[in-house]
Amino acid sequence: MRGQSGDDGHFFLIEHNRGWTCSRLVALADNRVLLHCPQEPCAERELQIGENARILGAVDAEIRPAAQRRSIHSLTRENQDAERVRPEEFLCEPTGFGQLLARSRTNAGLSFREASSISRAIANSLSDKHYFIAPGTLSDYETLREPPRHIPKIITLSLIYAIRFERLLQLSGLPLESVGEESMPDGIIGRQAPVANRTSRSAVQDLALNEEKGFLNSLIAEWEEIPLFLRFALDDIAGLKDFSLSDVFWIGGDKLQFHPLLKDAAFVAVNRRAKKPNSRGDDEICRDAFYLILRRDGTYVCGRCTLEGSSLTVHGYPRGHVPSHSFTDGIDAEVVGQVTAILRRVG
Repeated sequence: MRGQSGDDGHFFLIEHNRGWTCSRLVALADNRVLLHCPQEPCAERELQIGENARILGAVDAEIRPAAQRRSIHSLTRENQDAERVRPEEFLCEPTGFGQLLARSRTNAGLSFREASSISRAIANSLSDKHYFIAPGTLSDYETLREPPRHIPKIITLSLIYAIRFERLLQLSGLPLESVGEESMPDGIIGRQAPVANRTSRSAVQDLALNEEKGFLNSLIAEWEEIPLFLRFALDDIAGLKDFSLSDVFWIGGDKLQFHPLLKDAAFVAVNRRAKKPNSRGDDEICRDAFYLILRRDGTYVCGRCTLEGSSLTVHGYPRGHVPSHSFTDGIDAEVVGQVTAILRRVG
């Protein structure tokens, strides 16, 4: 894979000896690449593919929490003293379950106590104590040759250490060659059983064939299958309790780019209870909150906002060639709410 030096280049998921990074890449000579971050040049780093890094794949879409973001610098400062995998050990594949856990935990920069805290959050989110793993148990797991027998524990280990679930199952000795050959039972995913009446089934098919292409058809054609994990995860991703469709707004038809993170965005989740932007904007455009604005003509604007007195300003950004727009709050426009998550295509 070859990265691009421009701001419109693809994003790649890179595993390296200090963890994982999702970044644009600039291809250099001799299998060397540069992590490219125009907004924060200090975070750019050179890596050697095949020695201290590997490219796992290209990113084609993202769901980005927007309400509480942390900068790359803050994450780096927190983990700068954490133990990391030495470059010479990076490409050596772990030979057993315990070694895989130890490598993954070290690569993630987590202590046993921190990893256990994450497992507690998972257990609380799922309302099931079986997903919690105590620090001492996590330490014991790193001495095992095979995974534990409890599926919730394996799922938790997969989540906190970013290990592919099928890899853990393979270490359990499960035959995975025949996986995926049978359809998922209707009762597991809450799907209604197929209608036995053949006439009704044909009528539904005819209706689908005769339906003109519209918003939903275009949406399905673009995004295809929706990941199953999103069914119960949207509350946490969007940061909204009792998340519903009324909290989602489509902005795919907006061609104005008020912020680089809104480029190719399809939907935003909006907290309609947060309606008061800051009076002054942040010096760094990546730290300001987004808001959805309803104009009096019934159209919407989404971007970084400030509110000084009755002056509501939606700010553009230099590289987007979009000027700032000012409105009289409550007369020309009103704040619908703060954007908490963004769904968009990347690359």
